[in-house]
Amino acid sequence: MARSRPAWSQRSSGTRLADARLARDPTVRLNAAMTAPADPLLPLLPQAADSFRPWLVWYAAGERVELTGHVLAMWAAKSAGFLEAEAGTAPRVRLALGPSWRLVTWCLGTWLAGGSVVLGDDGAPAEVSVAFTPGDLDPVAEVQVLVPRAPLAVRWEGEEGSGSAGLPPLVLDGVADVMTYADSFPPATAGPGHAALTLPRHELGAWRGSEADKEHEAVGEPTWATLSRQETAHEAARLPEEGPAVLIQESASATAMLAVLAAWRAGRTAVLVAPDAEESLVATAARQERAARMSLSAGC
Repeated sequence: MARSRPAWSQRSSGTRLADARLARDPTVRLNAAMTAPADPLLPLLPQAADSFRPWLVWYAAGERVELTGHVLAMWAAKSAGFLEAEAGTAPRVRLALGPSWRLVTWCLGTWLAGGSVVLGDDGAPAEVSVAFTPGDLDPVAEVQVLVPRAPLAVRWEGEEGSGSAGLPPLVLDGVADVMTYADSFPPATAGPGHAALTLPRHELGAWRGSEADKEHEAVGEPTWATLSRQETAHEAARLPEEGPAVLIQESASATAMLAVLAAWRAGRTAVLVAPDAEESLVATAARQERAARMSLSAGC
């Protein structure tokens, strides 16, 4: 899949590289951090020192992936470094990864880089598109990335059943190209009002357990909602701080990611189960992780 520079993109690769180098300058970031309002989203995210317990456990058919806060922070740092180098500061990143542990790591990397996550095709341009399959890539995005589904894969090796192997032309590898970046990344400066998450409005309504967002659609208002970093952190305030691990099985990426943030905000482990997992696997995950299933209407 060859890609050309979109008409809306005015920055040259040299300008993006200069932006990235400037953004990584510790003095620049320190001065920005001292003058900018506090970022309410960063305290919810795992840090390198969080190695004492799992923050995220992923279950799918034949798969169990356990990630401590330290490991998640490493993936976030590498993804953020990659995004900043390829797309400059505060990129808009469209993710077509479904509810999965890969979705979580790319959300973390985007937010660490000061960027905004887009879950779906809202019609607005995004600098970066990340997907499992070539058909789900945004053809207009300047940076296109393919991620393998297999949890232990070291590179993208082709779409299962397609008969082809290797990356399409000019498409980057969401593991092999990302792993070359450092394990640490100084957070980009992003204030409370900066965009963090664009999602379908009906999914936001499902998360809130309200019909309000469906009513917006009925009167012709936009079917997409964009949450700021402050609003995203606020939406995650759903669970009490005392309680078991949180079992999450959602068909929508947006509600799954918000549920993961809610678990973390409450200091609890997020147990994310694949949407197509059989009920026996869901029961196994709940038993092994001592997790309580999250209800969007009542929490857990």
